[in-house]
Amino acid sequence: MALPSSLMNSRDVDDNEWIYADEMAENVSKKLNIAVFTPRDLKRIHKTNSGAEVVRKLVAFSHRRLPIQERIGLLIILRQITRDSILAQEAYKQKLDDFVFRCLNSFTGIRESTFELRRHALVALFEMTSSFPDVMVCHSVAIKGTAQLTRLIPKYSGPGDWHDGLWVLISIIATLLPPLSSYKDIHEHSLPSNALQSLELPNLADALVGLLSKLDDLSMPLKFDTVIMIFKCLIWIAYYDSNAILSLSDNRGLLLFVALALSPSLILRSTGFLGLLHLRHPDYSHYGHVGRICDPLSLRSGFLLPDVTPYVDEAAEWPETPRPKHGVLTKLVEEHGVVKHAPTPHTLLYFQGYPLYASCPASVLADLEIDGPSDAFQSYDFVYKTFFGSAKIDDNTWYAMVDSLRDRPHDQFRADVLHFSILMRKLEEEKRAARDPEKIYQLYTRARILAHKGLEQWPDRAYFYYAMIKGHSGMHNFDLVVKGLLCPDVSKHLQHLMMHEGRLNLFSMGVLRLSLSVQKHPVDLGLGDLETLEEDIAEDIERSESGFTERKMSIVLRFVTERLTGSKGSDSATRKLWLEEAKSALVALKKAKSTSCLELRAAVNDFITFQQKAPKKWGPLLKTLGSFKEIIEEAHQIAQLRAKPAERKSHRTNNLNDEPAIEIPRLGYAVPEAIQSRMQAKIGAIDPATLPHCTWCDHPSLGLKKCARCGIAKYCDKECQQYHWKTGHKAECVSPEIAV
Repeated sequence: MALPSSLMNSRDVDDNEWIYADEMAENVSKKLNIAVFTPRDLKRIHKTNSGAEVVRKLVAFSHRRLPIQERIGLLIILRQITRDSILAQEAYKQKLDDFVFRCLNSFTGIRESTFELRRHALVALFEMTSSFPDVMVCHSVAIKGTAQLTRLIPKYSGPGDWHDGLWVLISIIATLLPPLSSYKDIHEHSLPSNALQSLELPNLADALVGLLSKLDDLSMPLKFDTVIMIFKCLIWIAYYDSNAILSLSDNRGLLLFVALALSPSLILRSTGFLGLLHLRHPDYSHYGHVGRICDPLSLRSGFLLPDVTPYVDEAAEWPETPRPKHGVLTKLVEEHGVVKHAPTPHTLLYFQGYPLYASCPASVLADLEIDGPSDAFQSYDFVYKTFFGSAKIDDNTWYAMVDSLRDRPHDQFRADVLHFSILMRKLEEEKRAARDPEKIYQLYTRARILAHKGLEQWPDRAYFYYAMIKGHSGMHNFDLVVKGLLCPDVSKHLQHLMMHEGRLNLFSMGVLRLSLSVQKHPVDLGLGDLETLEEDIAEDIERSESGFTERKMSIVLRFVTERLTGSKGSDSATRKLWLEEAKSALVALKKAKSTSCLELRAAVNDFITFQQKAPKKWGPLLKTLGSFKEIIEEAHQIAQLRAKPAERKSHRTNNLNDEPAIEIPRLGYAVPEAIQSRMQAKIGAIDPATLPHCTWCDHPSLGLKKCARCGIAKYCDKECQQYHWKTGHKAECVSPEIAV
């Protein structure tokens, strides 16, 4: 994706203005006695290890009171050095990027000169965001610059030729926001509240929604790409700070997402519903990432199973519930020397004055979890009341039941099952109360650890495949469902539960692929997920073998999935029937105090509640969306796909291993081709595509170091070399011994 040529050219100058800009850069480089314009220049810098000194000169120069021409020249130099990842890292380390933001907000000098300076600064920042040397740099730039970029939006929405500038401005913001979701993974703590506040997301949401709400007042209509970028930004704003959307006047933000979910585009309908889901889930933070449906992080590539390592360290710091001091294992040695385990004293409970071994209710509960209820009356609450006289039990009784099974060597599996199931039920109770996000997060994390450990210890038992996918989505879940269903001990009960989780995963992946994916065939793959889900739901509802919660959620899923795909089209009678059944299902789940898919149910409720009001509020936007040729072409594409179901099924099967990715656009370098050739002829401008790339991280640089053993692999630094060595290069690099 390249910058529009209109942004590269001012309103009053021709293409030669960019050649003149490079002359400004040459003047600055001569004044500082540095050269960074050709590959030979960069090689010289790397060979003499003078990169840090070059950047120091530029930083010192940037703090002077400079005329507009020298600021533009410095911006050109910055664009050059940030194309080399090693020099770019040094530039960000010394905060040379701060100079770009100072230029963006410069109001000195005559208006035309200020406009040119800001235009060059936007070009520089656009290129920088396309090639950050690492994600930590992206985090830093996003935190320091998002609010400043937001304040520029009104300057590119007034009268005049501003559309390309607005597109670039919003594209930069749309590039900076998604990587912040990885902040906790990189920094080992969540995004600090002061950093989140510095983004000023409420102001950004207000500015973006304001652009969409005054389409009739703009001198020229917004371009399709600009509108799409605005929607992407709003999705991520809702992810980080839902109140930034919900607090907009006249409920504009919520109604906008509902309107999108009613739009003529499959992709935009999915985008709108994803926005509703983000609004109804706790904001992404240290305590907010708990079994989130349609979690954008599910689209991360490069792993098969989620990593549990971060959870282990946190869980180790949490105090366990105190157990009775007399909970010491008693061992009895009988005549034949066989060691048997007697019940530990704290597993001997009392009910109505009579002793009760905790292993009795524990066994019943474990079997209930694995095999499901044997009749309509059997449930956790029924077992609790039968054995303890109350549906509520304290933590000591919980530990007593789990330990009573652990005391019996042949019941270790059932002990792990019971431990996981009780944690999940305690988690549901806390979610229902919604009072303590920290406790919810702790219970969730403990459950994730138990699920991982259970799968490692019992790889041939179906239950922990179900535990791994419960409340989670991701590419790896498709494989886990299949493996779990093939386990020899899988019960009908677990089959239904795993198929239900599989349906939720199909919904999540379909919505995410359509809304955020940058795969080659997002419409085909995302629509394929949702259509497969529709077929499976129809079979499930027809069989009516699932439990109460699963049946009701299938009815809700059937309704919302059809509204996204539009598969029933003109069949208004069926659509109306499914709407009424979905309403009844939502009411039934609420009466049953079910905590299943709370966010999904809330989002569907928003859609149903506001589906009449939203089109009235956002009618001009929906009309504009329907006129875009890209949306008309999308409808034709979907019609063609549906006309060839056999080919589509084969295509989707062949593409199951395609690596999805969160949309972080790889934006192109900005100089128009005709101008670029003249610039290269004049000063040998560096083409990033021709630079060698690091074997490990793939970043371009002329300062890469060769592997001392093989002389083929090249690296940015020791860290890249060590990672590559540990992940397989050691075996490739060291030559095998010659046979004698």
